[in-house]
Amino acid sequence: MRAKNNRRISDGFTLAELLVVISVLGMLAGVVVFAVGGINDRGQASACAEDARTLKTAEETYRATKGTYATEDALVAAGLLTKASDLHDIALITNAYSVEDTGSCASSAAAPVTTQGISIASGGQPGLTVALATGADQPLAGGDAQYSDGSWIPIGITGTDGQANTKVPDGSYTFRVDFRGETMTSKPMKVTSGSIITFHTVTTTVRFSNPVDGEDLADSPIAMRGNDGYWMTIDATDKSGVAVAELLPGDYEARVDFHGSTKVYPSVAVANPTTIDVPLTQTRIHTGQGVAATHRGNNGQWAPDSAADSTGFTTTSLLAGTYDFDVPALHNGVKKGGAGLPQLGVDISGTTFDVKLP
Repeated sequence: MRAKNNRRISDGFTLAELLVVISVLGMLAGVVVFAVGGINDRGQASACAEDARTLKTAEETYRATKGTYATEDALVAAGLLTKASDLHDIALITNAYSVEDTGSCASSAAAPVTTQGISIASGGQPGLTVALATGADQPLAGGDAQYSDGSWIPIGITGTDGQANTKVPDGSYTFRVDFRGETMTSKPMKVTSGSIITFHTVTTTVRFSNPVDGEDLADSPIAMRGNDGYWMTIDATDKSGVAVAELLPGDYEARVDFHGSTKVYPSVAVANPTTIDVPLTQTRIHTGQGVAATHRGNNGQWAPDSAADSTGFTTTSLLAGTYDFDVPALHNGVKKGGAGLPQLGVDISGTTFDVKLP
């Protein structure tokens, strides 16, 4: 039995056995490389974090004894550091400081992370930048930026570059931007000098549908009310009846003023590119050739209509709702008649509607 076993061992491995062994060794080598790479990455991150903690401890110790923060050279001279850091720089700010990644710590910074319309990235100017931009990253002015470490502190209004900048110590903060009636607030975010917090808006379009052909629909104001609780006029329609604005994501009310009437949409969710269709009723008003009517909607103001054509009608676009109609010429002696005017409480609805006045 012993001699038979020796012969089997001396015969060596079969080709199939060798292939299995080589495959297993290859997988083990991959696991080792991956593990070592992960260890190296974690080791680098740990070294960066430890170096930053050392600098911060030195700064706070210096301030406790001297009443102010110091440069790295001053910290070395005071015996609080053995040498200037190769991984970080200290930027002094009025009554504060920031520790900025340099060298290998800068190159190992995390990639930008985007959640719920708010993104954070590195590589900005010294200090902290809060930016307001469209979904296509076009800068927006007029956003009121703030941060909080327990109480809200103004950063500033975003300028034409879409940015507001301030100096804060590295740490975790909450950010918010007020823009066009809506306030958007981030979750706590850890930032360092050079961090850029960007709030992204959503393109919102308001458009009239079913207007009278060729009618000029310009200059109808569009207002939105977000969680700030007040109405903000965001734009006015162009000649084709379209208004486009950038809004922070959120739930809004929308208000449209048009030809003597106001329509409110109580719930408009702005989360993706959003379109609000405002249907119009093509309203034919009969007054007799050459005679013009006026109408009054729920905003209480009389608005003039064009004089009737040869058929005795004029056609105008109106929001659905209740209107009063009158013919001024029948009250001032220009035309006879006028009994039953003004005609009150006419409910306008549908795609077309006829109003016959005396």
